[in-house]
Amino acid sequence: MGTDHVHVHGASLAGLAAAIRLARVGHRVSLDPAGPLGGRAHPHPLDEHPGLLVDDLEPVFTLPAAWRDLLKKSGRPLVTELNAHHLELVQAPPAVHRFADGTELVLGDDRAGHLRGIREVLGEGAATRWTDLLDQVDELWQALRMAGVERPFPADPDGRALWQHRSLGQLAQELDEPHLAQLLLSAGVRAGAADPERAPAWLATRWTLPRTFGRWHLSTAPLDEDEPASALLMGAMVGVLTDRLVDRQVELEAEPGDARVVIEALAPSPPAEETSWWQRLLHRPAELTAVRPATVTHDLHPDLAPVTGLAETVFHTDDGVVIAWQRSTPAGVLVTSHDHTHPAEPDPSHGWDLSGWRQWVARPAITPAAEAGPWRASAASHAGNEPWAEVLTGALVSYQVHELLTGEDIRPTNKASTPTRRPR
Repeated sequence: MGTDHVHVHGASLAGLAAAIRLARVGHRVSLDPAGPLGGRAHPHPLDEHPGLLVDDLEPVFTLPAAWRDLLKKSGRPLVTELNAHHLELVQAPPAVHRFADGTELVLGDDRAGHLRGIREVLGEGAATRWTDLLDQVDELWQALRMAGVERPFPADPDGRALWQHRSLGQLAQELDEPHLAQLLLSAGVRAGAADPERAPAWLATRWTLPRTFGRWHLSTAPLDEDEPASALLMGAMVGVLTDRLVDRQVELEAEPGDARVVIEALAPSPPAEETSWWQRLLHRPAELTAVRPATVTHDLHPDLAPVTGLAETVFHTDDGVVIAWQRSTPAGVLVTSHDHTHPAEPDPSHGWDLSGWRQWVARPAITPAAEAGPWRASAASHAGNEPWAEVLTGALVSYQVHELLTGEDIRPTNKASTPTRRPR
């Protein structure tokens, strides 16, 4: 009988992913559901329409493989699980990007779609520069995967491979086109950089992921031909993960008890830094702060024309970025907006600010700082604060912990590994 006990503190997406995976390979797993189940993806009722559930995450999936792997490696495949909940993952239409001067760009989700959409509006030269940059960034993504996404963040990261000495702002300048510069910098804002000009250049990968893997959203699977499908927000996935917790017999316990390993799945607050005035003058150290998330609103509009699926519009203003998603509901069109021009108060659950290479390097490692310390997997981990990044961080910490307890390497890169669920 397997006796290894792992305790997960926090029901964030990273915490759920780690708990489900470790339970699947035979560990006894307890979960302290501190905070809402699913973290920022936790669905809650709209005030004026209690029957309508909303959440505060962007509803578009940009790396569905993270979810497919989680569900497949912990039981039934994603498609099967979604079918059981009358859900399906469908391709999202291209986002519409609108700029203050009236320019409008519609970018298809593949390389050709980007090239065509930019060429038609901004010309051949701009389209070529954008495409050439993202082709280079595709290679950067391969290095980034090994630096906190699929492997623990290295103690001595390869700065050259990760473009350490280039910033997102420098890449934007190289594009030599103001609309494309705003496009590129918006990825930094959405990923948690208060100052995207100084953000690490690797954040440009947030443009290559949808170009490579597409953009997707959850939809209801019609029970009959006469029933129209409707788009859903990210929180619909929480029910799928909750059922998987039950299937995998994850125990809800507030205290770790006799756990051999504790995983802290809630993002910590950044530590306060003490520096003298001359250190600040000479080195200008970057302050570690929590992300100031966008102000999120959900407004119901009974008078708007129904929309098909999920419609996304990105407004690039002089003050920043505002993203709005529209979806039809029985009560009218629900408009969910993320207003990055009016950020909320700093919130560690959204991760740590990414306005600089140093802030990224200083993020908490997943491995314990001391022998008796907890492992860490959260929105503040090196992979990032997007839902797919949290899910992959949960996977990463589960691989590490399982290897610590059993000596078995169950990473997907280990082709010789065929893990089976050990009896409990």
